[in-house]
Amino acid sequence: TTRLKRIFKEKFDRIPAIELGLSADTYLADKISELENKTFLTNSDAHSLPKIAREYNKMEVESISFEEVVKALKNQEGRRIVANYGLDPKLGKYHRTYCDDCEQSIETKEPVETCPMCGGKNVTFGVFDRIELIKDKPNTQSPENRPPYIYQVPLGFIPGVGGKTVEKLLENFETE
Repeated sequence: TTRLKRIFKEKFDRIPAIELGLSADTYLADKISELENKTFLTNSDAHSLPKIAREYNKMEVESISFEEVVKALKNQEGRRIVANYGLDPKLGKYHRTYCDDCEQSIETKEPVETCPMCGGKNVTFGVFDRIELIKDKPNTQSPENRPPYIYQVPLGFIPGVGGKTVEKLLENFETE
């Protein structure tokens, strides 16, 4: 199994933080022991305008500056990441392995390379399934200083809330 330490070698210890990505959360990432002393961040896609700020971090800093953000990433001098906010990975398209041929999520106990529904080999391995293959801890165990990951559901994910309703809500409240 490839590990970050093998890739980055002596530079690995100089990496203070790891971005979880849209299909992972603290619960999933804390099944990998080499990430225990890394700060977790979650950020949204900048290439998808409606989804900007869907995932974000809350930091405790003295001022808004590059130096303060670095201190927060390194948990130095009382600076820190207070919380990560984002979508529950289970709601993401690529949380589980996905068959691009029949456009279905594949939720088998063991990760698969062939779709059990259509036999297609055009599958995209899901983040959950990748972590199942590389995890080295049987259970999630977060260090004490790990900030919470707080799930938020975008308005568009709520059944019955369509585009017009979202528009009206944003007109009145300005943000989700």
